[in-house]
Amino acid sequence: MTKQHKMETATEQDKFKNLARALIRFCIKDGDNASNELSEKLCRMQQHVSKLESQITENTENKEELYASLGDLKLEIMESVVILQFFDRVAQRLDHVLLSIDAIDSNEEFRANMSMHFTMEDERIIHNALLSGDTISVAIDKANNKLNQIIDNNDDIELF
Repeated sequence: MTKQHKMETATEQDKFKNLARALIRFCIKDGDNASNELSEKLCRMQQHVSKLESQITENTENKEELYASLGDLKLEIMESVVILQFFDRVAQRLDHVLLSIDAIDSNEEFRANMSMHFTMEDERIIHNALLSGDTISVAIDKANNKLNQIIDNNDDIELF
């Protein structure tokens, strides 16, 4: 193996190690955000329940307000279920971290086709950015920008 080939291999290995690191960091940040959001939603649900309890004991004549409060509670529950899907995304991302680490010792064909194993757009963005030479922080910023663009445009969010 020539010295040049060893340098290229090391660079290629560094890219896949950075991919693994970026995916882990992305999972951690995503987990923190989801946990905070879920905690806030659960607190709001508790407030809705408390409000309903007091309304029921104080006054049963104002049914429209009670139904509106129940509708708010149903919405909070539905949104909380969506947030819980975060944990499925974490498991998938960690599987992909393992795949990235395995790619270090694999052949070029495996590494070239590895992005097909990613089920989430943000992972493909990180993968492609790192393999094109971007830093970890730039790759993560690109993925976050895409997610923010989806949210801002009210596009469909990936559900599992």
